[in-house]
Order: sequence, then structure tokens, then C-alpha cells
Amino acid sequence: MSNRIHFQNSHPMNVLCGAVVEKAEAPEAKARSEREIFIVKLLQLSDAFLSFMSCYNAINHGALVGFLGQGVVLRRRRAAQFPSPFILAIVIGGMLLWAADGLNSFLSAIPGGPHLYEPRNWLRLASGALNGLAMSVLVYPVFNSTLWCKPASERTVRNLGDLGVLLLLEAGLVGLVLTQWEWLLYPLALLSVVGVVTLLTSVNTMLIVMLVRRENAVDTWREAAIPLLVGFTLSLMMIAAIDVVRYVLTGSLAGVWPSQLQ
Repeated sequence: MSNRIHFQNSHPMNVLCGAVVEKAEAPEAKARSEREIFIVKLLQLSDAFLSFMSCYNAINHGALVGFLGQGVVLRRRRAAQFPSPFILAIVIGGMLLWAADGLNSFLSAIPGGPHLYEPRNWLRLASGALNGLAMSVLVYPVFNSTLWCKPASERTVRNLGDLGVLLLLEAGLVGLVLTQWEWLLYPLALLSVVGVVTLLTSVNTMLIVMLVRRENAVDTWREAAIPLLVGFTLSLMMIAAIDVVRYVLTGSLAGVWPSQLQ
């Protein structure tokens, strides 16, 4: 009797949750079958984690919109002060919403896992965008106060009106994604890449500047080019390292064993 893992179709959820492992008669076949069962369980947990992080692109989009909203739309280009505690509580509430919805999604992806409700794509997308906005609101003033020699003594988000503008921008982006227009797929994918690179570059640039003790040492974007380039390069190295680890563990950049997609 064959000891291969058979899949109902190649959809990732069915690959992970629809596997049927046949019993093996020979000891060697039984050992292989046990390894295959372990792999399936591992992939199920991996799918649950991916379900928790399924709004990763929304986080990237949300962070990018948050940065652009504060720097371009609100024109707080070098603002170095955090919003008021009340506004901070609101944006951090968005992060908590993302975490709670992600935990529910994680548990629902585990066979028999307890969860409050069935995950919904629009909710994962909206909570991810709110989390990305919160991350940008927290990172942006720290970046300005660390990099520039003359940061502006003003809040990045001054009042509820400013926050409303940022939320409207996020809502517009979420609405565009939910339209599922095919001609928007590639632009939105590129925006996601730009978002994650922007966020990582901002954080890595701050770390590099503090490491070499060059805080508040630049006054123009030309002077900031070198630390930003170093932060950008470090970000690309981090992304490449994550891809290498994924390939080593799964044999595929998609995160699933190629032999199990056959």
C-alpha cells in the first residue's frame, strides 16, 4: 500500500488541511509515514501562522500611507513629537484590534481550534491597515528626532482632524484593494514592497545612526543619503535572509514543499 500523501487540490488550504496519509505496512514505510504526518502537522501550524499574518500586505500599505500622510498630506516633514496620549490610545487600539483578529484567525486555521468567529478578509485587511498606520505614527517622529539636526518641535498628528485625514487615506486604500480590480494587482503589490522597505529602512537608518553616534547630524536630504542608503541596504539583506531561511526550511520561496503541490 502506498505511503504517499495525497492532496485534494493544489490550493494551499487544501494542501495543508486536506491531506490524507495512508497506512504503511513495512516498518520503513511506517517511519516515512510518521515523518509525513509530522510534516503535514508542521504545515498546518505554518498555515495558521500565515493566517495570523495574512494582512501583512495591508500592514505594509498602511505604513506607507501613514508615512506619506504625515509627511506629504499633513506636511509634518520633520515633526518630532508624538501625538497626544488620547490619539496614541486610538492608534494603539488599532494595533490591538489587529492582534485580536489575527489571534482569532490563527486559532480558526488550526483544526478544531477555538475561535470567536470565522475570519473575514475585509476585517483582516482593515485591521492590518490600522496596524500599519499605528506603526508609522510611532516610527515617524522617532525617525525625525534621530536623523535631523533641526527637527521640528511639533506633533506629527496634532488633533482628531489630522487623524481623520489619515484614516480616510487608509480607508481609500482598503476600498481599492477590496474592489479586486485586476489592473490594480501589480500596482498594489509594488506599493506593498515599497511599504515594507520604507518601514525597514526607517528603523534600520535610526539604528545605524545611533550605533555610529551620528544622531541629529544631517540637515538636508543630500546629507541624509548615506545613512539612508546604509539602512536601505541592510533592509534588503534582512529580506534576502528571510527568503533564504524560508527556502531552506520549505524548499520553495512560496513556503510550501514543491513535491506536495503535485
